[in-house]
Amino acid sequence: MSKLSASSPKMLGLLALLFLASCLVTLSFRSYPAASYGRQGTRPSLHGPKKVTPNVAFVTFLGAFTGSIDPNKPENDDDDGYYVSTRVLGYQLMHSLTAGTNASIPFVVVVTDETHPRKRARLEKDGAIVIEVERISPGWAIPGDPRWKDMMTKLRLFELTQYSKICYIDSDHLVTERLDRIFYDEATITQHTSQE
Repeated sequence: MSKLSASSPKMLGLLALLFLASCLVTLSFRSYPAASYGRQGTRPSLHGPKKVTPNVAFVTFLGAFTGSIDPNKPENDDDDGYYVSTRVLGYQLMHSLTAGTNASIPFVVVVTDETHPRKRARLEKDGAIVIEVERISPGWAIPGDPRWKDMMTKLRLFELTQYSKICYIDSDHLVTERLDRIFYDEATITQHTSQE
């Protein structure tokens, strides 16, 4: 019986084979991060079926435009930075191949009655679900900046009981990779408390 030394051809071949196998496994998990999270759905794709995801949603808020508008020129939606960033966030979550989500997870935009109907219609055409909520404007909370007048209205997110879980994302956030697995992270699992 011969011993295998570190310089023997059989040992070098075995080490090379193990190295290639580990590279293949590593690359397959990096290419398909959802493979390690079977519960969250399939990788975004332009072709093929999508897995159905439990009743969860990505949600953002869009209040009324409070910027200054020159009365001498027509209103341009591109002047509303929050509206533009809401559309960008929607694109990232619904259509981006690198940061996009499972197609069965909806993107919901919560709006107030002051959000222009044209903006609502455009968001719906982009693929978002638009839900109007009643404004909360308590007399004791006076915002230091007019653009913050609807911030208390974000509390209406807790009324979105048609979803088992929501992930709220401010519209000015930049999504750089898939977020689907957040709904299945241990930290987000519903905890039952004692009935004392």
